[in-house]
Amino acid sequence: MKHYRVVLAIGIIEICIGGSTLLGNLITSVLSQNSKSFGVLCFVIIAGLMSAFLGLGLLKFRREAFRLLLYFSSVIILSKVLIFMDVIRLNGALETVIPGSIKDIASVIYHGFVIAYLNKPGIRQIFHR
Repeated sequence: MKHYRVVLAIGIIEICIGGSTLLGNLITSVLSQNSKSFGVLCFVIIAGLMSAFLGLGLLKFRREAFRLLLYFSSVIILSKVLIFMDVIRLNGALETVIPGSIKDIASVIYHGFVIAYLNKPGIRQIFHR
């Protein structure tokens, strides 16, 4: 039962991340306050939708959502490590009101937890097709 609650919490967090990203960009776009280029805005919208849909998939215990979240969490951690090492840089268009370093550290901690938790013995079995 405990495993179900943690998976549901991760699903809700993913929905909140995606939903707040979409809502924030929608509001700033409507108010003409969004300075993102069209390409960056499309990327952010797609990422927000992916996060929200992954969260919904987790709430339904869908195996595809489980696999995709593991994959995307790994990619996010890799990208954050490369940012910390100054191998890659963001041009600022993806930045938010939260300072980048705080956001990056929180992201690594959260996605590291997701990977570690979803790889625990017995977790994979609660997901179905």
